[in-house]
Amino acid sequence: MNKRLLMIGAPVGGLVVAAALFFFVGLPGGSAEPLLDEDGEPIVAVEEPAEDEFVAVHVEGKLGPHLKMADRVFTLLSAVDAPRYLKLEVVLEFETDDEAWFELAGEALEEALEEFHEEMPVFLIEDAITTAVSAKTVLDISTPEGKDQLREEIRLAIATLLPEEHIRRVLFTNFITQ
Repeated sequence: MNKRLLMIGAPVGGLVVAAALFFFVGLPGGSAEPLLDEDGEPIVAVEEPAEDEFVAVHVEGKLGPHLKMADRVFTLLSAVDAPRYLKLEVVLEFETDDEAWFELAGEALEEALEEFHEEMPVFLIEDAITTAVSAKTVLDISTPEGKDQLREEIRLAIATLLPEEHIRRVLFTNFITQ
């Protein structure tokens, strides 16, 4: 008797589940009409970020937290009897999720930047930049595309080194080859 109930109950239970799914979800490939709210407006699902998810804030025309690396001279790949050099100053901009950062000015901004600089492993960052730059020839970096490629290589090297930091962009504020 229990076997007979199971044989009848399983398909009936499956039908009940299917009917519930149809009622709440609809058929796959069914109507393309959106669900509407009480005002007749389409309901759009907005996925909220997880509490611990990083959501970057940007303000056009302003820098986020950044490090201005010391102006340095790098030896480029070149013939031993004709060394080539690059004098380079790099600014690394990092992303922030703090909207208040962009309201800082004057002394408050200087203090925040100094604190940010002290928290960063500057020597490791300088090493990553040195490694990326010293692997280039003058020809590699003589075009805008070559400079963009160098920026991206520096950004990736630092992102690999500091995965918890979100590097936004690499800026060259001084770039002289010799």
